[in-house]
Amino acid sequence: MFQTNQGPSAPSHQFIFAGTSARDAGDDSPATFVAENPSGLGCLAPLNSIYKLISPQSAPNEFNLINNPLGTVCFSHHTMATLLDNHTPKLRWKYYTPGSNSIWTAPNWIREICQPNNTYTQCTGLEWKDNVDLVPADVLTDIGACKLQNVVWVIPTGQNSDHPGPHGNTGGPSWVSSIVNKIGQSKCTDTVNGKTLTYWQDTAIFITWDDWGGWYDHEPTNSVVSAAARSR
Repeated sequence: MFQTNQGPSAPSHQFIFAGTSARDAGDDSPATFVAENPSGLGCLAPLNSIYKLISPQSAPNEFNLINNPLGTVCFSHHTMATLLDNHTPKLRWKYYTPGSNSIWTAPNWIREICQPNNTYTQCTGLEWKDNVDLVPADVLTDIGACKLQNVVWVIPTGQNSDHPGPHGNTGGPSWVSSIVNKIGQSKCTDTVNGKTLTYWQDTAIFITWDDWGGWYDHEPTNSVVSAAARSR
């Protein structure tokens, strides 16, 4: 499925992780969102990085949020991780991602999770260290070791992302199926309401794309399929 957003990959991953790409709750309520891939990395963005925002008042035009002073684009608001942390009992989460310098690494935008050092060059927060894994393939190891957390986000490397491009990024289907199959074949179990369930029995898997594709289907519609579709 494709998630609702205001732009390409960076704001999209904010929506996947937090349901918004707004700077804070004050911006989220009137729908003022980051709308483009910025020239920065959330709390780790260099000085004077530019973030493009859009709002109902400015649309279709965007306006600039400039990272000056340093830390201006280190956002502060709740995420889905907040709900897990505040759950009783606390639920564990993990965000697998291809690097702290990736625009797909949503937690590095959130001050409460990142807790950047005083030069805004590194996330130092305990929650960051405990829950952000910079090697996506570690999810396969954790499934095999029966260490899958209650909720996980799994962000692929570029070659496994399904992004079109000149380098033949064709690993996406195999990457997704490897994770689904690993869960399906796992002998690991959880105890839920007194029942012992395998990972496959108590895991919901959501497969999302952070963009709308940008391509049209150049193949003509099959007349039989078309007729069947009309009959429904």
